[in-house]
Amino acid sequence: MKTDLYFDIFDQATMLYYEELRLDYFEGFLQVTKDLINGEVHSRLSEQAERKLKDLYGILESEDFSKEEVRLAIELLLTKAFKDADLSIGMMTPDTINYLMATIISELFPDQNLRILDTALGTGNLLYCISNHLSEEAELIGIERQERLVKVAEAAAELMNNEITIYFQDALQAIYDVVDVMVGDLDAYEVTVPLNSPLYQRGVRYFPYLLLEERVKNIREGGYFVLVVENDFLTKSKDLYENLEGITLLGMVVLPKSMFQKGYIGKSIIIGTKARRKNHDLMVLEIPDFSKENLRISISKLKFMIKKISEEK
Repeated sequence: MKTDLYFDIFDQATMLYYEELRLDYFEGFLQVTKDLINGEVHSRLSEQAERKLKDLYGILESEDFSKEEVRLAIELLLTKAFKDADLSIGMMTPDTINYLMATIISELFPDQNLRILDTALGTGNLLYCISNHLSEEAELIGIERQERLVKVAEAAAELMNNEITIYFQDALQAIYDVVDVMVGDLDAYEVTVPLNSPLYQRGVRYFPYLLLEERVKNIREGGYFVLVVENDFLTKSKDLYENLEGITLLGMVVLPKSMFQKGYIGKSIIIGTKARRKNHDLMVLEIPDFSKENLRISISKLKFMIKKISEEK
C-alpha cells in the first residue's frame, strides 16, 4: 500500500502552509485539499513555496492511489491535526472497530447498492471505511453538528472522489432521507435540551435511545442499524422495547476490554432491524482481544452470526 507516500507528501504540503502562512494543521489540511481539487495554490505564498508545493502535488498526481490508501493516509493526517489542536483522537473511531462495522454491513448486504446514513459522522472515517469495503457503490449520508468536522469530512470525501450528503445539524433534528442501514459511534449522555419527542415526554433522557427513536424513521422497513454504544446500553431501561417500538435487537458484539482505559465500562456494536421479529434471542459475540488468531476466529464467528440474522427474515 502507498499510504505512507500519500501521508508524507500531504504532510509536507500542510507544514509548508504552517511555515508560510501560519495556518494550523487543520486549516493547512483543508487548504492543501482545496489546492488539489482546484489545481492552484494560495496566492499569498512566496514563489519558492509555490514551486515546492507544485512539485509535491505533481508527485501525488503521478501516482494511482486506492480510496482505502487515501483514507488511511487522511486518518494519519487527522491524528496529527487532532494532536496539534490538543483534541482527543478518541473523536475518531479506531480502525479495528471500523473494519468490524464494514464486515457486518458487507455481510448484511452482499453485492447490493446501498444508502447508508452515519448519524454521528465526525470526520467521516467510519463511513468511508465501510464504503471502501463494499463490493458495490453506496450513497452516503451523514449528520454532523461541528462545523470543523463537517469541513474535514467534505474534504476527505473530495480526496477519495466520494459523493456524500452532509446535514450540518444536531443528530436529533429531523431529516427525511430513507436508507437501508444506519451506522454511528454514539456518545452516551443525558439530553438536557427539551425535545418534542414521545420518549422525552415519558422521562427518557438517554441520548442513544432518543437518537434511535428519531433516526429509525429514516430506515426502510426491514432495514438495519449498526451502532457502537457503551456496554450499559441494554440496562438503561427495564424494557427497551417499551421505549423503542417497531425494532428488534438482533446481535451484540462486545469489544475487548483492553481497548479501553481501566475502569471504563467498555463498548459494543449492536445490530438491529426496523421490524419486529417474534421469539428472537439476542445473539452475543464477545471478542477477547485483537490478537491475530483471536481476531481471525472472531471474524469467522461474526460472519456466522450475520448469516443467521439474515436467514431469520
